Amino acid sequence: MKHRHLFKKISFLILLAALVSAFAFGRSEVNDFELISVIPQLVVRDVASAATFYQERLGFEILQREKENDVMNYALLRSGNIMIAFQTDRKLREDFPGLRPSKPTNNVNLIFRSNNVKAIYDKVKGRTEIIKELQTTFYGASEFSLRDPNGYILTFAQLAD
Repeated sequence: MKHRHLFKKISFLILLAALVSAFAFGRSEVNDFELISVIPQLVVRDVASAATFYQERLGFEILQREKENDVMNYALLRSGNIMIAFQTDRKLREDFPGLRPSKPTNNVNLIFRSNNVKAIYDKVKGRTEIIKELQTTFYGASEFSLRDPNGYILTFAQLAD
């Protein structure tokens, strides 16, 4: 009889714990929406030259551009499903008052996946600074890296099949 009472208490506690867990973790507000993509917006000194580099060397198309006093201060570019934006520091601080001045950094590595990294490599080789030659990585990807005119590192990778 004593064991039956203990068994009922333990069963009740297990059921209670399961209900609390289901309530606390089963419904997540994060699942109420879906993130679709991310568009990196890089601070650059010269938006026009950044846009030209990505357009002419990497095949991006310019979707939007904003000029002020005949100087381009914003550009949005696309290549396939990839989008990237460029903005001057002044324009960024205008949009977000209170930000301290920033400067472009070479501590950012944007990794672009491709289905033909060798074709991209052949297209840019000799036309821009390659900082890591085309190679097969220890995880089987083919990749290379270059530096854009603002110092950002761009890595192009084709994953192993």
